Amino acid sequence: MNVTSVTGTRHEAPSRLAGRGAYTIVNNEPRVPSQRSTHLGYCLSHPAEPGEPQEALGLRSSSSFVVQVKNPLAPVPGGQHVGLSPNKRANYPDWLINNAFGKGRGRGQENYGLRFAPVESIELLEYEGAELLLIAARSGEEGPETSLGEGRGHGKHHPYCAALR
Repeated sequence: MNVTSVTGTRHEAPSRLAGRGAYTIVNNEPRVPSQRSTHLGYCLSHPAEPGEPQEALGLRSSSSFVVQVKNPLAPVPGGQHVGLSPNKRANYPDWLINNAFGKGRGRGQENYGLRFAPVESIELLEYEGAELLLIAARSGEEGPETSLGEGRGHGKHHPYCAALR
């Protein structure tokens, strides 16, 4: 139960599990640096068939995404109100900003480097305020296999989903 000055007393239902399963994160190994990408694939083991809660959240039985992390030094274009406020964004150390986004190395057209970068360093996910961009790649049983399959790089796999093997 929550009590607020605006809405008064309200009751909240307990949290429910939306899905359980396995996931993998894979970085590809392209010949050209500009084609680097990070893929996230998942496969639900529970529920066996997605229902109304999963549909409301956009969860499929399996799917894959291209994942990028936002440069906290990059301004929001056009005065849009998206993402975290500057004081809540990840506070990465200079070495991580330089390695991931290329600040000071001529990557991108701005002095802060690239706006978004692949998640090539797991450290990018270990900071509070890290902002991720998920780009839908493929869904269905073949989705993770196509995005994460052979020749795509290295990742950890879980036995729940044959497509992630």
